[in-house]
Amino acid sequence: MAEEPGLQTQRRRIEERRNRGPRDGEVWMLVEQRWFQVWSEHVKEGDQNASTNPGPIDNSKLFADTETYKLKEQLMENVDYTLVPLEAWEELVSWYGKAPEQPAIDRKVIRLSSTKVEVYPVELTLCQYRNMDELETQSFSRASTIDTIHKHMRQAFQVPGEEETRLWVKNSDGSCERLRNLQSTVNNSCLCSGQTLIMESRNPDGMWPSSRPHNLRSSADDQDYYQGQPGVCGLSNLGNTCFMNSALQCLSSTPPLTDYFLTCGYLEELNLENPLGMQGEIAEAYADIIKQMWSGRHYSIIPRIFKMRVGHFAPQFSGYQQHDSQELLAFLLDGLHEDLNRVRQKEYVELRDAEGRPDQVVAAEAWENHRRRNDSIIVDIFHGLFKSTLICPQCT
Repeated sequence: MAEEPGLQTQRRRIEERRNRGPRDGEVWMLVEQRWFQVWSEHVKEGDQNASTNPGPIDNSKLFADTETYKLKEQLMENVDYTLVPLEAWEELVSWYGKAPEQPAIDRKVIRLSSTKVEVYPVELTLCQYRNMDELETQSFSRASTIDTIHKHMRQAFQVPGEEETRLWVKNSDGSCERLRNLQSTVNNSCLCSGQTLIMESRNPDGMWPSSRPHNLRSSADDQDYYQGQPGVCGLSNLGNTCFMNSALQCLSSTPPLTDYFLTCGYLEELNLENPLGMQGEIAEAYADIIKQMWSGRHYSIIPRIFKMRVGHFAPQFSGYQQHDSQELLAFLLDGLHEDLNRVRQKEYVELRDAEGRPDQVVAAEAWENHRRRNDSIIVDIFHGLFKSTLICPQCT
């Protein structure tokens, strides 16, 4: 232990650090309340050799057991424990030491509606869809993102880097809900202690296990699936939906777009908050179709879920009647663009007339203005400029 400074110096140092209050991102420590009270009396007396010396810091009364050292439930600040910043804790330990084998109780400072020390993080049960008997319990801060949990689960369950995964939360009524916004926090996603998070891995045939009817083959039969050329895959008609299937086949045969979805580039660019988009649902449904078509595991697939998503956001395509393929293609490209738009906040752009300026200058300005509000893989591949000239026969 370090040599103790004078008691008045100790008191001043600790009080200064505590009085400035917690700041977002800092680490504060829990100290058992009784020990801290004894220490406070000790430094007030001003006699380092007095019998009031508190001895090593002992937090044993804060733990539910000495095996897991899990914190007791419903502990109260200033009744059961006192909070001190990390620097103050390190000084106290250097002066008095701490009970052997006893872990320090460190907690992060987070900012939600206010800045506070998060004494009780959210404790979640984690598992994989393919093996729900293998469970792991882990605590996460309410300020942590779903992406942080996702990455932790991939590492904990040793998921290969090329394997695509997604998360579900199991509710108290047994139903499951997708955690689609990876940038949302634990707090904003309304996760609470005791809930179970399930990580689902996409099958080699491009399908998600949760979307497969139970009466079909199980994943154990994957090796018996058809093996063919990736991309050479039919789409079954659902009534008169050849207009939709032909558009999908055309887009599937567009290499840059297909590569983008097969390599999961879309996952980093999903724009779930775009009011002009469809909360990423069209992009995800299209990705599912492409991954199945290019898995090499299907003669043909039934695009029923994709059709349902399209009908939900564009009622004119609901049902199973014939429609115009170009209209569907225009809707799909626009939907993909807005779901994947890299521009999160669209700024107001004032458009100028040509005013006699050269076409090259006007075109460059128009394209720049367009890209300020529209930036996606769809723009990269499909968007461009054309010049339209209107000549009045009465004026020439």
